[in-house]
Amino acid sequence: MRINKKSIVGLIQVVNAVVSVLILIYLAKKITTEQFAIIAMYNIITGFYASVTFFGNETQLLRNTLRWEKTNRNRLYYICTSAISARVLISLTLIFPVGIYAYYIFEFHWQYDNKMIIPLFLLGGMSAAILNGCGLIIKSFNNHLMYYTVTIVITLSGKIIGAFLISEQNFEIYLYCVILAVVCAAVCAYYVIRNYVRFKYSSLKIKKTFRRNKFFIASGHINYYKLNVDQIVFSILIDASLLATYNLVRKLEETLRGLIAVALEPG
Repeated sequence: MRINKKSIVGLIQVVNAVVSVLILIYLAKKITTEQFAIIAMYNIITGFYASVTFFGNETQLLRNTLRWEKTNRNRLYYICTSAISARVLISLTLIFPVGIYAYYIFEFHWQYDNKMIIPLFLLGGMSAAILNGCGLIIKSFNNHLMYYTVTIVITLSGKIIGAFLISEQNFEIYLYCVILAVVCAAVCAYYVIRNYVRFKYSSLKIKKTFRRNKFFIASGHINYYKLNVDQIVFSILIDASLLATYNLVRKLEETLRGLIAVALEPG
């Protein structure tokens, strides 16, 4: 019997939503609200990286990859390389401001002692940005099964392993597992698209790219800030326990909304 790839993709999405909800509930019971707030901070930082490093190239690819693969391969190589180059370069420029933001929250707002986790948060953020870019390139080839494998299956595995290992005395093990999974997923995603990333095409022309993609960039950034700016602001204004509670409710809402969208998807 031939297995329908679309059915597998749908199953992956459903399993991801259900397991993510169960992990959130388990973490909320297993660790303190202050510890959950640290995990919330990681989610805020990775979401910020994935969105802010978007420079519009992936939207072009989602619309044109299949046509360019047949008619204009040099254009395809150039846009793919530009997409990854933009992700990497913008991620590097974010290290200092995001690092200062995390340090301020941990040192002056929450009095969290383990500042050595900040570089790992930045590594996770950069990896999430690269994974997001590579994943969208994979998706542009209509390879949805591979897209969901690298963006969901690998990262979800890290969450599951971390949830098994976590304890109130060593809750950071969950973050280590999640960050390692994101790094592995980013490496795997890059490996899948490696033949389309050719650095002889890597002359990223910032002004030209911005002019060409300004509406895509604006749309992506507006959507991110519309949905997430509250968490960034609240992380500065409210204490750790309140942010943990707020983030838990938001995550449950987002996950359940995604599950409903999958259930209502036609065919």
